[in-house]
Amino acid sequence: MQTALKLLPLVFVRSSELRYARWDEFDLDGAEWRIPAERMKRKIQHVVPLSRQAVAALKELYPYSGPEGFVTTSAQGLRSDFRVLISCNIVRIHRWMETMMASLVSSSGAID
Repeated sequence: MQTALKLLPLVFVRSSELRYARWDEFDLDGAEWRIPAERMKRKIQHVVPLSRQAVAALKELYPYSGPEGFVTTSAQGLRSDFRVLISCNIVRIHRWMETMMASLVSSSGAID
């Protein structure tokens, strides 16, 4: 659970996309995560570049949930944990992501 929470701000995706991530979507050697179109809000495949820290966190999760199936051991359990953390104001994931995106847009002028 803690590793999954560390991973979320490193990949800038919705919590549902991380909860339902499957190992076959990841290329850890190439440092990429390809989220299939059917799981994306706009129904377009999304490629997420992975930082060294994100790859390390995924490798930390691998012994518990790899090599097949979900990256997190319990998609439903992780969902509940995220809700508890958010409702307790411990983690403001969505607002943090909005702030980061706004900062990126204002510093670069646009995001492609």
